[in-house]
Amino acid sequence: VRIWPFDGALADLLAAGGVVVAETYPGECYGHLDLAIGDRRRSKRRQADRAADAPSLLAAAAGLSVMPAPDLRAAIADGFGPRAGGEDPFDATVGLLGMINVLRGRRPTGEPDLPDIRAVEGWILGQRAPAPG
Repeated sequence: VRIWPFDGALADLLAAGGVVVAETYPGECYGHLDLAIGDRRRSKRRQADRAADAPSLLAAAAGLSVMPAPDLRAAIADGFGPRAGGEDPFDATVGLLGMINVLRGRRPTGEPDLPDIRAVEGWILGQRAPAPG
């Protein structure tokens, strides 16, 4: 098991095989996937707001050559249901598509060039890295 970015660049870790662990943040992926849920007037806690992003979420999946199973497609269209916990499968789906977006090369990994971040703090996969200095 290797942990990105502590153990190296993502491409190198993937090439070596085995399990690679990376931190993701679904909120970071909202904009990468063109979801409106990141807008201040929208909330992932509201089913109607999650459902309003269903076309964009399905378009993002299609653009990544991801074909959601029928049950997932229905859950996306429904905004992951009315219960309070509906935001969790929504974020899990967004986070997975965000990772695939990076792995397909449509979004940079965001690997920071700053030694303290690479050695101590870590980073969020796909988040733009700060400029050195």
